[in-house]
Amino acid sequence: MVACAHSLNILIDDSHRNTKSNTHFKYLEDYWIQPLFTKNIRGEVTEDNRIQIKLFKFNVDNDWALFVRAGDALFEESEIATIDTSPLDHPHRVLAFKQTAVLHCPVSLMYGITKAEEFTVGCQTAFVHLQAQSTHHVKYEGRDLCRGSSGGGVYVYPSTSVLGIHSEAINEADYDAEDAVKTIGHSDKRVGSDEDPYKSFESSDPPKKKLKNDSEDIASLAGGNNGLGSALIICKFSRLMHYIRELEASS
Repeated sequence: MVACAHSLNILIDDSHRNTKSNTHFKYLEDYWIQPLFTKNIRGEVTEDNRIQIKLFKFNVDNDWALFVRAGDALFEESEIATIDTSPLDHPHRVLAFKQTAVLHCPVSLMYGITKAEEFTVGCQTAFVHLQAQSTHHVKYEGRDLCRGSSGGGVYVYPSTSVLGIHSEAINEADYDAEDAVKTIGHSDKRVGSDEDPYKSFESSDPPKKKLKNDSEDIASLAGGNNGLGSALIICKFSRLMHYIRELEASS
């Protein structure tokens, strides 16, 4: 199985009535992972050591998705990470200012490959320090992270178990290219969120509109080297842990 922050591809769901201001989408269910990739002379992404995976469960609100390996093959023991459950045993443990490694693959760099074998995209390691923590998330320096890095594993020294899943960059400016509402439909793979870890604001004031900007270059820069990275603490999300244990028991 593979757990990651939402990196799911969507397509328009024609089973619902879509309008210009409200479009219904559904997630694709077939994906792949591989250690390294580049592009060949035909501009196709190479398929060496590619592993097919399928969407098992996802949670839109809590921003996680769980995949299973397609077919009968299993992952090698060296490819399996253990989950750090110490936040459950020691809820008051202070994680801030600890040395941290974020193992991530910035898949968006794939679109920057313009010539055959120009460069290879694979796992990168960002060494950072945790800056803050909440009940269910940790925040850390975002300078070495970029778009496409969501799903990376977060390891806090000296533990060799994965604490969290990198999910996003928090920046001083948000960019939104359109005002249309995107609705993700329900399915048997969708998990409803009854474990929202944070309370909503009591204020009735409408949320501020995101800053709009037509430049994709500026928008991508805003999501990159500034601000903080954010990761969900895996063991704190009971639904995610429930389905992980369910898959482990069945394998």
